[in-house]
Amino acid sequence: MRSERAISRLLSILRAKRARCFSKTTERARAHERYGHRKRTSALKQVMPAFGEKLRSWKAKVTRAATIVKERSRTQLIK
Repeated sequence: MRSERAISRLLSILRAKRARCFSKTTERARAHERYGHRKRTSALKQVMPAFGEKLRSWKAKVTRAATIVKERSRTQLIK
């Protein structure tokens, strides 16, 4: 059982090596292994706290951009 897991992990690492972003892909694969498909981002947050931070900052950036766009369209409508 243990050797099977080791082999699968090695395979996932090799697969990830093919991808450009090495560590994140392996962590994602590991998280997927552990928590399944749906909880992938939350699992990543648990495995890599830095990823959670990145996600939070990205969300903030996106919402800020969206509000700016909304404001812009509103002012254009008023004009």
